[in-house]
Amino acid sequence: MGRIVDRKRAVFCLVVVAMGYFWTNFHRQSMAVLAPYLIEEMGITTSQVGTLGSIMFYIYGLTQIPFGLIADKYGSKRIIEVCMVSMVIGTYIFGHAENYTQLMIGRLITGFAVSGIYVPSLSMIRGWFDIRVYSTYLGIHMAVGNLGSVLSTTPFEILLSNFEIKTVYNAFAIAVLILSIASFFLYEEPRPKIKRTVEKTKDPKEKYFYFFLGAISMLGLIYNGARQAFQSLWGTTYYISVFNYSVRNASILMMLFSVGGIFFSPIAGRIADKSGRFSALIKMAIFTSIVWLIVGITPANSNYLITGLLAFLLGGANSSTMQNAFTTLGDYAKPHQRSLISAILNTLSFFGSAIFTQSLGIIFEGATMGHTTFLIVFAVFAVLILVASMIAMFAKTNLDKNLKPNLE
Repeated sequence: MGRIVDRKRAVFCLVVVAMGYFWTNFHRQSMAVLAPYLIEEMGITTSQVGTLGSIMFYIYGLTQIPFGLIADKYGSKRIIEVCMVSMVIGTYIFGHAENYTQLMIGRLITGFAVSGIYVPSLSMIRGWFDIRVYSTYLGIHMAVGNLGSVLSTTPFEILLSNFEIKTVYNAFAIAVLILSIASFFLYEEPRPKIKRTVEKTKDPKEKYFYFFLGAISMLGLIYNGARQAFQSLWGTTYYISVFNYSVRNASILMMLFSVGGIFFSPIAGRIADKSGRFSALIKMAIFTSIVWLIVGITPANSNYLITGLLAFLLGGANSSTMQNAFTTLGDYAKPHQRSLISAILNTLSFFGSAIFTQSLGIIFEGATMGHTTFLIVFAVFAVLILVASMIAMFAKTNLDKNLKPNLE
């Protein structure tokens, strides 16, 4: 299928939604750096900081399926417009907050806003570019989004060290305001009216697709759970506890983790367009498992450059793989259900983040956070990803015997 919009407009639209995803990633990851400043300047407790950090993930998980249903019925453009305007409001309120209640209001609005960017963008990008290079452009979208994760680390710390929180967030709000205005110029193909009476007769072979959806969702839960547990919380602790690095050096390694995602995402997309989306997904999953094992067995006295290279590879593998899960499901899903299917995968992926993060907290509370403990954890990550990949391969084999891709 060819492009349905001219190239210049398609690129403009891609930049707008990619920058929306940039701010989504920034807001999800920024609390790790922002927390000390909020505690010092506003006197809020560690528990309150934890609530401010977690509330966004809860909202994100709860809103994915409703947003998917709305996108399938009314279109994705409206959701992105509303969420971009909401992000401006939430960013401004959070930056000007003078107490915990105001911080929470700002965080709630921002949480709602960032929840409606990623899934609607997937279906819109599919309509702007030739389906044969869809994964490549989705990879570019992911790469720009990962720049937001980079901003949330050392660069954000530098900004907070030199400017007031209010000043920094004023600048962010202005940037998002410009982006929200641009979102009203996004193109979305008019949605055809679908007679739901046709849907009453179900194809018995659809069960193979739903089994495949379940297998891919399980892989997403494990994959994203391991990634977010490491990137959002336990990665810095790992580098400090095992290698005895300073907080600044540990944060630089976490920045390299995000940079890896920027570098690998377009490459993973290109590989998917050339060799097949599902094939690329499984290859990257196996590669990720190997990297987790290598990181786990890395000696505590290793050179900083070695740990930096491994952080880069780990971030690249973890941040670029699941985009091919979304595109693979999109190839088999009915056109009017693609946003909902993507939302289901995204919801379970973020539930995985909560499960893995909390589970590791329980494990670390009862064990010494040393090299051996992290080696066991990373080995479990690797094994779970491999097992989930094998189940997905089995489901895909059955799917291909009964259903053909729907490349619309």
